[in-house]
Amino acid sequence: MELRSIDSNEVASRSLEVLGLDADYIDFSFPEALAEAARRVVSMRGPISKSAAVRLVREPIRGLPDVDYAVLESVPDVIEQLVSVGDLVESEIDRQGLIQASMLLIGMPRYVAINKRLVVLLGCRPDGVLPVSDELATYIERNGSVRYLRFPEGQEADLLVQLREEGVREIKTEHWLRLPNTETTDRFLTRISNHLDAAIPPGELEGAVMFDPSQPRRHYRSRWRPIRHPPDGTLVLRRPQAYGADRWSVARAKDGLVQRLVDLPLEGRGDRACDEAWRVMAAIDADSGSPGVVSVVPLSGTRARLDFDAPLTAWLHRHLAFFGYPVLRSNGALFSFSVEDEALGQVRELVEQKLWYVWAEGKQGQHE
Repeated sequence: MELRSIDSNEVASRSLEVLGLDADYIDFSFPEALAEAARRVVSMRGPISKSAAVRLVREPIRGLPDVDYAVLESVPDVIEQLVSVGDLVESEIDRQGLIQASMLLIGMPRYVAINKRLVVLLGCRPDGVLPVSDELATYIERNGSVRYLRFPEGQEADLLVQLREEGVREIKTEHWLRLPNTETTDRFLTRISNHLDAAIPPGELEGAVMFDPSQPRRHYRSRWRPIRHPPDGTLVLRRPQAYGADRWSVARAKDGLVQRLVDLPLEGRGDRACDEAWRVMAAIDADSGSPGVVSVVPLSGTRARLDFDAPLTAWLHRHLAFFGYPVLRSNGALFSFSVEDEALGQVRELVEQKLWYVWAEGKQGQHE
């Protein structure tokens, strides 16, 4: 049999085809392609650590056309988005009863109805199989890391019945979009402080780092430092584990020492530990007079780009996926989303009331 070599363009084209994507319209610089690759990795290799999933997405596409440093660096963000909306699940796995390791698994097939004709399609099946049949897969649309099903007018009722018959469960919109209570930072931080009143001394903190709100907001990574002479008050900590991601905690410091510590989550809402931690950090920032900022940049047409300078909680990400889709982040932003102008009021109310952010109008932008 004659062997022939194939170039990188053909490798990319065949890889996209395996993922169910059309290479004439998409390449691996698109978050849609990275999201499909991540789903496939976890469906075939899960349970898997987040770092291993990132590596297994990056390595096969490294060197392919249109895959540059920025694309490779965006892979963890794409995986985080998949966890936030519910395509993937991050769970503590018991390893032989000795170690709890944070691992990624596939979420079960589910859907959320946006309206009669449009639903968000969530979850995966093992071995890279789509969560719906080939017939329903013809209605799949992708925006960033989120998949939708858009049904033809007049067929939506029958197709929804078929969707349920294929074992795809409905999640009520109000449950998927559930939000924390609206409250002041004082009340929220007082509740966290009450948890710390009943907490125990921290024990060993080797390798732990603390969130330092005194550092500039524009450099998120530089806001984390080793625990040396912590300021009095409530702290957010990340503590390394033998396996999996760092453990998130809140602590109380006094006279330069950490005296009390409790692991997150605390609130009993089903949120991830990191989601609670990011909300505590947002409250500390707002309480100290340096709240988070959402920069709003008009785009051509009827859309705007929202630039966030802090990590996105899962519940905020779900709302943003409901109103729009992620875009290439702008300089100085941790995350950027494109949303319809008509949704700006709802998003503004959300971030101002739940995260105490400041809404800042920007300059005219370019079409993404």
